[in-house]
Amino acid sequence: MVIDRDITAQVVAGVANVETREPVGARTQFRVASVAKMYIAAIALRMVERGDLSLDERVGTLGVTLPASLASARDITLRQLLSHTSGLSQTFTRDEDRGRPLTIADRLDRIPPPVCEPSACWSYADGNYVLLEAVLETVVGRSLSEVFDTELLTPLALDGTRLVNAAVDDDPLPSQYALVRDDTNRVAEPGRLFEQSLPRSATLVTTAGDAASFADALFAGDVVSKATLTAMLDTSVMRDLPCPEGCKTEYGLGVFHYKLGGHELVGHDGSSGTIVVHDRMKDLTVAILTNGGDQAIGAFLEKVLLAIDS
Repeated sequence: MVIDRDITAQVVAGVANVETREPVGARTQFRVASVAKMYIAAIALRMVERGDLSLDERVGTLGVTLPASLASARDITLRQLLSHTSGLSQTFTRDEDRGRPLTIADRLDRIPPPVCEPSACWSYADGNYVLLEAVLETVVGRSLSEVFDTELLTPLALDGTRLVNAAVDDDPLPSQYALVRDDTNRVAEPGRLFEQSLPRSATLVTTAGDAASFADALFAGDVVSKATLTAMLDTSVMRDLPCPEGCKTEYGLGVFHYKLGGHELVGHDGSSGTIVVHDRMKDLTVAILTNGGDQAIGAFLEKVLLAIDS
């Protein structure tokens, strides 16, 4: 989906399931994986604007129940969680977890020991946003799904976006696939099931149109104030920090900065084969949602940008 100022265009291709050959449609909902971090950050920042939270507030003051293994997280601030400067390390699936839903408490319990002290390094880790989800539910006193509905989905009329609770909801979404390649780099098994890195109690799904609309509103300053948006895009908190796993690009509060195809973009990508970005100089928004998790989504986006510019 492309929103180029006031012009919109959408291209649909492929199938939702390689066995049934069910086609993808304009209203097909896709898992967006880590793109959800941009939504969670926006919700947290809206609460900061209202005075319900503070960016420099410590997790331990908010009443969040933490497992004993995560006791040190009490001193982590919301700013550090949002910017991945908390020192938490990445969480990976345990074999026994595959194929079953996990609660937020389960996911908190699976966060490994930190890789550094808070604000001593930049380390991208899903656990930062699991903790943020727990903070939002605790402070608001409602489920994460209700928080999403109240803060974003209803105000922005995102009727194609929802949180799917894997424990209770049916899963009519496109199956996830990996493009398994042989020694010559040719696709050998295009239908192999792609597993998310961590099963979730709730996962954000959306349509390409909704994803583009959300990003367009967010970066226009219609979701948070212009001052808050400036803070969201500021990368100074991580810019000079070492990166144990490497720094591929700069990160603000829930937002990556990309330079691609002659564009300076802000947004987020996800392991499910999704990316949602905005070019603030050209007022251009692009949302690419797929069900092929390991494809080179950056190269795909670059081709789309080149086509737009041609």
